[in-house]
Amino acid sequence: MIIELTSFPANNSDDYKAALEIRSKVFVQEQQIDKFFEFDSYDLSAAHYLVKVDGESAATGRWRETDEGIKIEKLSVLKNLRGFGYGYMLLKTIIQEVKLSGQKVYLYSKINETDLYKAAGFAEEGDLFFDNGIEHISMKLK
Repeated sequence: MIIELTSFPANNSDDYKAALEIRSKVFVQEQQIDKFFEFDSYDLSAAHYLVKVDGESAATGRWRETDEGIKIEKLSVLKNLRGFGYGYMLLKTIIQEVKLSGQKVYLYSKINETDLYKAAGFAEEGDLFFDNGIEHISMKLK
């Protein structure tokens, strides 16, 4: 098994297209999130990542700078490839790259996915809130 993890800007058409396809399958089709909310103008300035397993796209995510710091978002793993650690590997890679900035690193976690983020060093902060009808909580890297 060959696992590749690459980072790229939105103008890298092949990897970017693959990342958008994963997000469409996970968020739009599986979780029924309106594509208007899933695909946004932040894609153009964000740093994107793609995990490939034996040449096939498996997971994606991105980070971007905000007024609060560095926000990790859009982490998604294809349903048939969950449970193999690809999401965790991707998250740890992003953390390694962004924590050197010295800025606050945060994300919004679906309430049922906080264990993954806690295992990577995040702690919950603030109150629960709904985003696209799904319960979330803000988490900050310790």
